[in-house]
Amino acid sequence: LAIVPPRIPYILLLQDLSPQCKESNAKYVPGAKPGLFLNTQTGELFSQTSLVFAAVSGSVNEWKPRKEGGGLVTKHSLNSPVVAQAKARAAKTKTPWRRISEEGNDLVETYTVYAVLTENGQPTGVGVLSFKSKAIAPFQSAMGRISGFRGGKDEPLFAHEMTMSSFDDKNTSNQEFKNFRFRPAKDDPAKSVLPGSSPVLEVAAKLRESVLSGASTADAANEGADREAVNENTDVVF
Repeated sequence: LAIVPPRIPYILLLQDLSPQCKESNAKYVPGAKPGLFLNTQTGELFSQTSLVFAAVSGSVNEWKPRKEGGGLVTKHSLNSPVVAQAKARAAKTKTPWRRISEEGNDLVETYTVYAVLTENGQPTGVGVLSFKSKAIAPFQSAMGRISGFRGGKDEPLFAHEMTMSSFDDKNTSNQEFKNFRFRPAKDDPAKSVLPGSSPVLEVAAKLRESVLSGASTADAANEGADREAVNENTDVVF
């Protein structure tokens, strides 16, 4: 990983409705099943991995409904007036979790994380994680744990190695889905802070710089691929 690629693949958490899990679907991936993670570039499947968060951003993404062809329309800031107005309208409906723009598009609060995947203290790849709906809670919990442990310390966000896996969760409609789980890589937060000599820190710093400068971006072809695993009439999941 001497060079950070210009297009970073998404890491999808597969769901029961994911086309990659359906043998009859053209997107089927042999061995894919709910709860596994999929690298959209390599097709690799795995049940868990160690990683560090290199760069994090939040937005509200506006999507055309799938029944109208789908597709990303634009991205709004989290405090955009468009979002505030949609929240106010949604609060008066039977589906307050679903925010709709005046044009009838879905507004989805989204947190995007550029991560370095690790194994035995070595960087093994890079990937993009997308957190929406019920997946926001475990993401925020992981960020809160890192922030709380860091206190006033100088170590960067990406010095904190975590293990990512999945677990069975339910939405407010009592429907089951797979959600993210994060824990310190060595169970103890103090022991999970990477040493200054770690090659993971070097790659994470390069990835962060490349993302912030615009030299590297998420693979646009797979942005929103996780929406294929969602029933549009519920709040499951992403």
